[in-house]
Amino acid sequence: MIRMSSRSVDARSVKNRSLAIFAICALLAPGVLRAAETDCLVRDPSTMVKQDGTYWIYGTGRGVQQFSSTDRLHWTDRGPVFAVRPAWVSEAVPENRHNNAWAPDIHYFHGQYHLYYSYSSFGSQRSGIGVATNSTLDPRAWVDRGVVVQSPTSQGFNTIDPCIFVDFHGQPWLSFGSYFSGIYVVKIDPESGKTAAGAVPVKIATHPSPPYGDIEASAIIPHDGWYYLFVNWGSCCQGEKSTYNIRMGRSKNVTGPFLDKDGKDLKDGGGTIFLDNKKSDGSEVGPGHVGVLFDKDGDWLTTHYEWAKDKSGATTANVDKLTWDRDGWPRVATP
Repeated sequence: MIRMSSRSVDARSVKNRSLAIFAICALLAPGVLRAAETDCLVRDPSTMVKQDGTYWIYGTGRGVQQFSSTDRLHWTDRGPVFAVRPAWVSEAVPENRHNNAWAPDIHYFHGQYHLYYSYSSFGSQRSGIGVATNSTLDPRAWVDRGVVVQSPTSQGFNTIDPCIFVDFHGQPWLSFGSYFSGIYVVKIDPESGKTAAGAVPVKIATHPSPPYGDIEASAIIPHDGWYYLFVNWGSCCQGEKSTYNIRMGRSKNVTGPFLDKDGKDLKDGGGTIFLDNKKSDGSEVGPGHVGVLFDKDGDWLTTHYEWAKDKSGATTANVDKLTWDRDGWPRVATP
C-alpha cells in the first residue's frame, strides 16, 4: 500500500477543489457557452456589436427595438431608437402609419455606428431602407440620416432586410431584399452612409421556385478571404408552423457569384443548408437573420427562432458559438 502524507492529501484535495471551481466558472463564462437560447424576445436581430464590454442588438418593432447585455445571454430592453416615425417614411411608405420598423442591421465605419433599418407594410413592395448614426451607442443619441434606397413598384426588388458590412478593402456595402426578384447588394458611400454615386444594385440570390419564391434576410460575412452569403428560405411569422431555414454560399467577390457546397450559384437557386427548420430536440422552430460578431473569445452567431417552446412560442434570439470546418465552411459548435 502506498501511503500519502497529510500534506500530499491536502494538496491534492485543494487541487481537485480548484479544478472543480475552474470548471464551474468556465461553464458560466460567456466565452465558453457554445449555444444558447437567450432571454431576448425579439424578431430579426441585427448583427451583435460590442462597445466597452457591453453587447448590443437591434430588432424589428416600434421605432427599432434596442437591447444591451454584458454576457450575451441576458438582455435589457433599452426602448426604441425612434420615438416617432422618421420623416421620410410618410412619403415613401404611407401605408406604415404606426412606426413599425423592420429587420435592422448595424456596423461601425467612418468613425460612427451606422444603423440601417427598413419600413414597409406586410406583403408590399413599396418599401424603403434608412440609416441612423451614433458615435457611442447611447440609446438616446441616434441621429436619423434619411432614406438610403427604396423600391417603388416600378422596380424589381424589395428594399427591406438590410445587411451592412465592410469588404476586405474597407469599402462598405449593403445587401437587401425579400421575395419578388431576390437578394441584391449595392455599394455604400462611407462618408454619407448612403448609396454611392452611380452605384447600381446587383442581384446575387434567388429562390428556385417561381416566381422567385421565399427568400429574404440576407447577410454577407467577410471571413478569411471569402464572402459568405446567408439567406432565409421559407415563411416567417407563423409560429410553430413557420418554414424558415437558412442557406449559404460563398464567393471571392462581393457581387458574386456565390456558390454553395455543390458549386451551384445562389442566383440560380443554390444554397447549402446552414440551419434547418427546427432544432433536433424540437425546442425551437424557424431560424432566421444571421449576424456574426468576431469577438476576442471567438466567433458568435446571432439568429432568432420564430417559435421557442419554453418561451410559450415567442420569437427568441439565440447566440451560438460559430466554428469553421477544414474547408472553410461555418457551422454552429456542438454544446
